[in-house]
Amino acid sequence: MQSNNADQTWEIRMPIERLSRRDFGRIFAVAAVSRSMPAIAVQRAADEWAAVRSEFILDPKFIVMNAANFCPATRNVSEVLFKYTRDMDANPSQQSRAKFSQGREETRKKIAAFLNVTPEEIVITRNTSEGNNLVSSGIELKPGDEVVVHDENHPTNLTSWQNKAKRYGFTVKSVAIPTPPPSVEALVKPFVDALTSKTKVLSFTHVTSTFGSQFPAKELCRIARERGILSLVDGAQSFGALDLDLKDIGCDFFTSSSHKWLMGPKEAGILYIRGDAQSKLWPSNYGVYGGTVGASRTFEQLGQRDDPTFMAMAEAVDFHLRIGKKKIEAQSKALAAAVKTELMKIPGLHMYSPAAPEISSAVVTFRPGSTDISKMAASLYEKIGFAGATRGGDTPISTTVSSRWKKSWRQFPTT
Repeated sequence: MQSNNADQTWEIRMPIERLSRRDFGRIFAVAAVSRSMPAIAVQRAADEWAAVRSEFILDPKFIVMNAANFCPATRNVSEVLFKYTRDMDANPSQQSRAKFSQGREETRKKIAAFLNVTPEEIVITRNTSEGNNLVSSGIELKPGDEVVVHDENHPTNLTSWQNKAKRYGFTVKSVAIPTPPPSVEALVKPFVDALTSKTKVLSFTHVTSTFGSQFPAKELCRIARERGILSLVDGAQSFGALDLDLKDIGCDFFTSSSHKWLMGPKEAGILYIRGDAQSKLWPSNYGVYGGTVGASRTFEQLGQRDDPTFMAMAEAVDFHLRIGKKKIEAQSKALAAAVKTELMKIPGLHMYSPAAPEISSAVVTFRPGSTDISKMAASLYEKIGFAGATRGGDTPISTTVSSRWKKSWRQFPTT
């Protein structure tokens, strides 16, 4: 592989065959040892991320950078999903399907360990939207109560509160943040100023899909807890992207999906309910086939599920653990920082995402001057296979370890 230091972050220069799990792990082990030898370390770093990308069946013709909406699953996740789907359809008897109940609980244990919480605090949902609505529907609120939310929250964490406020008479206060936010203080102070003795819930997005701002969740949750306020963190853009420790963050509720940064199966997600907050949440779904421990017994009664997704979700967690959560976060953010650097070379481009590293994420949002966004997106896809996202007058880009950088990325400004 021949490249200069800048290019090594961006491109694969040789075809990589699929690696066995043993070889995959060996590359990362050798790379870790080589950190003390700079020349070798540079090559090893390139090799290890090429090995990671080889774990995806993603067509190399495309530069897919839309993880904030949808991220491809790894080959192993797909194979586990297909294997158990075929098994289920080949023998749908209760005797055969009994293994899925055990598989669900094993997955719950893996997710709990991944987030440094207990299995009793994890509910396996179908997505972030379901988790958010379970919380907003389950907290008992009345006239005079207040819920403080971020005005850039997803509709399931904004509109849901507003519509329920119309029904039950409580008040929703939306907090605006400057774009781009200049500092951590700019993300904290507006929320603190909005809190009163009437505030019962603080609900915010850990990493925004709009502009990629990473909120100081630990500080905000600490402030809420000190005032007796429940905290909900929407982690759709942080689960699998950041090195999360929910016990350290100290939130009461945390929601996310598998099909984004975890790079797992579709229609699978999580709802974390802190142990001492479980008695404060009413279930809004009553049915059958709940989990067997803790909150899952009550909040997971969702009827027949796509059971193979439980097995595939466990494989997605294993994939992250084989690489390392800290390493994934660092690589995704490094790619995003490189994207920002390149984009800012384009005349007339306006950057919406924050510049400060401590509040930046792997989501980069910009406006390309007066360029028509829809036409730009169509041209980029047609000419260089670039698949990002468009929204109104701006363009969000999301970088993950599956992102394939090619020489054609250099054509982005002229295209």
